[in-house]
Amino acid sequence: MNIRNRNLHMLFFTSMIILLITGFAVYFPHSWVEYLGSYSQIIFEYRTLIHRIAALVFIFTATHHLIYIIKAREGRALFHDLLPKWRDVLGPVNHLLKLAGINDPRPAANFEYHEKLEYWLTFIGTVLIIITGVILWLEDYFSNLELDISLVIHFYAGLLALLGMVVWNFTNLHPEFYFYRKEEELPCSREECVQCDACLEQKDARPHAWTYCLADNSERARAFLKRGVATCAEAQLLITDGSCQHSCLELATCASVCLYGSRIMNDEGLLELENDNCVGCGMCARECPTRVISMMPRTFFIHIMCHSQLPKFTASLKCPTQCRRCMMCQKRCPKEAISFNGHLPVIDYRKCISCGLCVSKCPVNIITDDLYQKRLPAEISEGCKGCGLCLRVCPVDAISGYPKERHVVDPQKCIACGLCVRTCKQSAVRLAWIDELVELVAK
Repeated sequence: MNIRNRNLHMLFFTSMIILLITGFAVYFPHSWVEYLGSYSQIIFEYRTLIHRIAALVFIFTATHHLIYIIKAREGRALFHDLLPKWRDVLGPVNHLLKLAGINDPRPAANFEYHEKLEYWLTFIGTVLIIITGVILWLEDYFSNLELDISLVIHFYAGLLALLGMVVWNFTNLHPEFYFYRKEEELPCSREECVQCDACLEQKDARPHAWTYCLADNSERARAFLKRGVATCAEAQLLITDGSCQHSCLELATCASVCLYGSRIMNDEGLLELENDNCVGCGMCARECPTRVISMMPRTFFIHIMCHSQLPKFTASLKCPTQCRRCMMCQKRCPKEAISFNGHLPVIDYRKCISCGLCVSKCPVNIITDDLYQKRLPAEISEGCKGCGLCLRVCPVDAISGYPKERHVVDPQKCIACGLCVRTCKQSAVRLAWIDELVELVAK
């Protein structure tokens, strides 16, 4: 959300509060208004004028939003993402499973069910408030019955809006689903940390902080520093040049809260290096305003390094390292572990076998493979019976051989995906990285 939309959102919110205060002053004239003493009569006289001015501002912001979701590309993409889908019906159940750490660790869509519900309740309530408000404003043109019905709807729509803001918006903490471990599960809390390195001894069993962005935003970050903007939260509000608002801002806010140097700030104040000292405390993910940092287990080797929520027809204009939604990764996945929700592919790590086929097929190279350096060609031992199962499942035709004879692997073609290893019933195919994976999972 750019700064213009944020200002309009604040204007909408402020006008709603004024409407509620001045509206309830009429409905409850002998309650809180009397405590204002001699000023109560003056305030009550100007209440109508203030209420109608706030109503015009409210209608203006609502109309602007309507035009935005109809004419602007990003607005249409936003509206598409907010449309209810079948998966939202099971949203409460999935929410509980995520909090329990059972379901997919990353959000399956740009907006969860509770965010869509909040939006549509606000949308419908805004329409009802505006229609009934106009009827009450033009009372000379409507019958008493129509005015009475409009008054009841107008009042209760405003009451629901008040409850929505106080009970839902102010108390909804939007819990992050990125965290596999809570901070309390570390040997000590951040406040108690004395850098005894006990965390480092347990780091292999803890999640790792991943930055899901490959874009080089250093020039934009330097421009912000020249303007006196030193934090990522401030910079996110000031992005008006059309660049991606869902990428890493590189102002090293995450590095400022990292105690073990997993994220380092260079002399310019920019994020420069990420090493393997992450202890999985999750502080960097909590501080990141664009939410490009996620806490993921070290046994997850395939990562989609893009967090942008822009549609594919604007992605190429915003950033060269954004997902184009070509769906090649989804088509090539042998286990159907990749699905598209919104504008981003999501990996179901319960199905993913880390074969790396999606990595080799991505045209913009935003899918990374931690095992790339370790992927040596498969080896077929003398125990091979020549059944041909590995030959049939190889996606790149790297295996050849005759029936009932030992097959061979072409090391120039083999991508070390591991499908042959999983298929072989004689355990005659071996891959070094799979053995290492088994050891890591065992830890």
